[in-house]
Amino acid sequence: MRIIKKAAKKNSPPPLSDIDFYIAIIQSGKQSFRTAVRLNDEFPSDEEKKNFIINARKMGQFIAVRCSIQPVRRVYDYANNRELSPLLTKSRNQITLLQGELNSICIYGELANITQEILDRLLIPCKPGYSD
Repeated sequence: MRIIKKAAKKNSPPPLSDIDFYIAIIQSGKQSFRTAVRLNDEFPSDEEKKNFIINARKMGQFIAVRCSIQPVRRVYDYANNRELSPLLTKSRNQITLLQGELNSICIYGELANITQEILDRLLIPCKPGYSD
């Protein structure tokens, strides 16, 4: 949510790209799990990042995700005019508010699993027959 809120701000900078975050999924009971999520920028050193990954893999599963987010401005320019026309005539005085709301909540995003890339980059070997 922190990433999305930052991208959705009205005067946000150009697209935020390649935001990496790491997820540790740890079994804490027969059918219950705990998760820990940390942004790449939250690690003070590569050694601490490596320890987080190793511990996550020892106690459960590790997943690395790359998130690219871009706010979509002027959403109404891309909307279907046939569907919007009746709305425009009935609520002309409210359209500016609607446009502002659409602009503040519309975001294009893409998630990619980069677990293997991170393991390779930090030189953390995969166990034979084991895949995160």
